[in-house]
Amino acid sequence: MCVEWCCIVDMKLGVSVRCVCCVFFLRMRRPPRSTQSRSSAASDVYKRQHIHDSFGEMLLMTKHYLVDPENTDKKEMLSLWRRNIALLKNEESENWQTHCFFSLRQADSLGIRIEMNGELPEDETPITVVDSAITVHVTNVLRHAEGDIAYISIEKTADGYMMRFTNNGRPPCAPVNETGGLSNLRRMTETIGGKMTINSSPQFEMILQLPERSQEEF
Repeated sequence: MCVEWCCIVDMKLGVSVRCVCCVFFLRMRRPPRSTQSRSSAASDVYKRQHIHDSFGEMLLMTKHYLVDPENTDKKEMLSLWRRNIALLKNEESENWQTHCFFSLRQADSLGIRIEMNGELPEDETPITVVDSAITVHVTNVLRHAEGDIAYISIEKTADGYMMRFTNNGRPPCAPVNETGGLSNLRRMTETIGGKMTINSSPQFEMILQLPERSQEEF
């Protein structure tokens, strides 16, 4: 029901709200912090309740607008939307919401230590590719190189990022055949206007050149 309302509001009012509702429900359903003090946990519950109540008021008013637009205060409804968007923007992120959290945690669970030099991109366009690249790299280090350390270096360039992936395992005995994860990663990289290079000798090296923005955004 909520998604249906959002789509109609989007068309009638020109307000971009689909992603707001998705973020709202993800935030409200997120896992609780395991290391919170009792006072911190109580504060977190209070904040969630406040957001829940505020969104409830906003959605009820939006529903009323859709049924009877002439007798609904449109300015007040839009003000509620803006306030709730601000609430979500200003809420502190938790560890599980940070970029590449799950791919990095997976590496740790598989016994692969990641040694990273540089800062991971925070731009929306490359981060999905980077997340997949970490997963593919960790899998290859474990399955093919039989190593236990995945090296990742990140360099900011004039138009994006240069990332190099190597490991401490044995080098390939033949040119790497790009299938499965590597093939999909190349497709993802090239879709956003990036470039992927695989070197098999003298050691395995995967190089990604990623733009800050995809070609479609220019």
